[in-house]
Amino acid sequence: MRPKSLLSALINWGVAFCVWATLFFLVYYLRAQFTYPGLGDAFLVAGVVEIAFVSLIFITRSGIFDVPGYAFRRLFESFKIKNPKSFKDAGDYISFMEKKRSVNKPYYLPYAVFGAISILGALTFSFMV
Repeated sequence: MRPKSLLSALINWGVAFCVWATLFFLVYYLRAQFTYPGLGDAFLVAGVVEIAFVSLIFITRSGIFDVPGYAFRRLFESFKIKNPKSFKDAGDYISFMEKKRSVNKPYYLPYAVFGAISILGALTFSFMV
C-alpha cells in the first residue's frame, strides 16, 4: 500500500522508529545485562511487537472483527434515548466496513521493515557469546 503523501510516509516511518526504539531501549536497560544476549533479547522484543502490529492490521482488515464491532456499536447506541439505529443489521455494517477498508489502505511497510531487521539482529546477537 502506498501512502497518500510524502509527509504521511515520513510520519509513519518516524512513528515506527519511535516505537521500535522505545521498546528496544526499554528492554535493553531494564534487563540490566549489557551483553550480546541482552542485545538479542532487546532486538527480539522490539521486532516481535512490530511484526505483531502488522499482523494485527492484516487480521483486522480481513473483517474478522466486524460482527463484534457491530455488537458493541449497537450496545452503545442502545443507551442513547431516541437514537435511530445507524445500520439496519450486521450485513449493512459489514458492507459499510468493506467499503471503508477499500478506501483507507494502511501503510505498514515501515513496521514490517523495522520488525524484520530487528528479528535478524536478534538472531545475530543471540548466537554471539
